[in-house]
Formats: sequence, C-alpha cells, structure tokens
Amino acid sequence: MSPYLTIAEAAELACVSPKRLRNLMWSGALREGVHYTRPAGLAPRFKRDALLAWLEPGDVGANIPMARATRRRGSDWLKVAV
Repeated sequence: MSPYLTIAEAAELACVSPKRLRNLMWSGALREGVHYTRPAGLAPRFKRDALLAWLEPGDVGANIPMARATRRRGSDWLKVAV
C-alpha cells in the first residue's frame, strides 16, 4: 500500500467526489505540503496519513468550509452567501 494517493483514490477514501476534493484544495482546507504534494510532471498526490488525520472527528483542521445561507428580508427564499 502506497503512502501517496491519487485524487480519485483520496476522494474514495474521504467519501467525496474528486471535484469536491479539488475544491477543498483550492479553498485551502487541504494545504499543499501538509495534505498533498505536486510532484513535477504529475497530478497532485495526497499523503494517506495526513488525509486520515484530517478526516478524524474532533480534529480542528477537519472543518470543511461551507457556504452560509442567509434569508433576505421580506422574502421566503434563501440566498447562498459566498
């Protein structure tokens, strides 16, 4: 078993889509050098141990940023605030 995972393998381990994993990388929830590395000429590789530690409940770094929903005055529909 390799200590490094491709995006598809890491997404399967985290039970999220590869797109969601890329969004977490872009947002900074998963940090380069800590959770993943970008070898020259290859797609990003995730460190299995760091990803598992990030997924552990109670870990401060495991918070996944989500959009906040806000209600507009005088309206019943919700607008997503980014």
